[in-house]
Amino acid sequence: MKRILPLVLIVAMATTAFAAKPNVSNGSATGQVGVPFSFQMTATNDATSYNAAGLPPGLSLDRATGLISGTPTANGTYTVTASANNTAAGGLRARVTFSIAQ
Repeated sequence: MKRILPLVLIVAMATTAFAAKPNVSNGSATGQVGVPFSFQMTATNDATSYNAAGLPPGLSLDRATGLISGTPTANGTYTVTASANNTAAGGLRARVTFSIAQ
């Protein structure tokens, strides 16, 4: 007589902590053409990189720190679309208004 043994299936479930998406703060900043400028982007939930589109001429973004700096070369009002990323991917976009005077 054959003996039938019960089949036991063990399912291991991995628990992964999901990081919350970062959010960049809306805001505004003022500067002047020809005068050194800096603006620190801030974000929630451990942002690891930053993005900014539509920066005023003469300014650039350090993607690792979120620091926007440089010397503006043109006056005007610029609406910058800013965002941050972390292990959860991209977060919500924010608008930062830069007013650059002559």
